[in-house]
Amino acid sequence: VLVLIDLFLRRSTKNLAMPPLAVGMGIYLPPVIQTPLVVGAILGYFVNRHLRQTKGEEAERAGLRRGTLFASGLIVGESIIGVLLAGIIVVSVSNGGGESPLAIAPEGFADTAEMLGLLVFIGVLAIFGKIVLGGKKES
Repeated sequence: VLVLIDLFLRRSTKNLAMPPLAVGMGIYLPPVIQTPLVVGAILGYFVNRHLRQTKGEEAERAGLRRGTLFASGLIVGESIIGVLLAGIIVVSVSNGGGESPLAIAPEGFADTAEMLGLLVFIGVLAIFGKIVLGGKKES
């Protein structure tokens, strides 16, 4: 049904569409994951527009390549850390330990952890923007 709606919107209007993948992600993924996706999409739109307007289409393509490479590295790094943490938890639980062998924070640290997470997220966005916008000129 979504594919038909998307097809109808694309044919009858110039700017409207309903990508089934985006709708599916909105239905399936929790808001904790959707929020960074939306922020990243909005940031990507403005960065691409800025690059296109100030440095041309070649710079936009180069920025897209650098951004894709950086984002891929973040995804792979997160996956590797996830596997390592799972291994540490398995070893801890199998030896009679708890499910949080690396926990060093006190019990009431949740609010502070959320704020630190937000600050780290903003920092990563700034680094990402610097990498995409401030890359060296390609010959």
